[in-house]
Amino acid sequence: MWLFERVTRGDWLKITPRGLVADPRGGFSWLPQEYGVWPSLDAFEAAVTALKGFLKALPTLYNADPKRMYLMGFSQGAAMSYATAMRHPGLVQAIAGLVGFMPGDCQRSPRLKALRELPIFMAVGIHDPLIPREQSSECASTLRQAGAQLTYHEYNSGHKLNTQGFQDLRAWWADR
Repeated sequence: MWLFERVTRGDWLKITPRGLVADPRGGFSWLPQEYGVWPSLDAFEAAVTALKGFLKALPTLYNADPKRMYLMGFSQGAAMSYATAMRHPGLVQAIAGLVGFMPGDCQRSPRLKALRELPIFMAVGIHDPLIPREQSSECASTLRQAGAQLTYHEYNSGHKLNTQGFQDLRAWWADR
């Protein structure tokens, strides 16, 4: 997440928690995931609980303002951000979901109401080999139906954010 350091103001406290599970391909993830399988909201429960505890500790540890907690997640981190907001309404005030997805069973979940009026930036790579454009479109549709304040951008990229995406994300964060 260090690549995204410059998309927010310099005086912001930026914390990047690491996923809980060692990924066999390298790095860490929030939960094991098979290619093309979109984990359910319940599958994120342990990771969401850990992230909630982490966020609740920030005001004490860093004097963070609990009324200004924003999440930004890349790929599975975007799904974690949506899952956290859905499971704990009011905990976060905005989400930037970068080339990610929503938990697989959210379309009809009563928890979607937690996303109503929540500002969300969604960036999609139209050539993403991991998260097909159709999946991203379905996620955007779900967010719109939930009443989120969705800012949706598609980019001529794969599973990454290109230069225009960084510029759009920086502008979106400036409004927060």
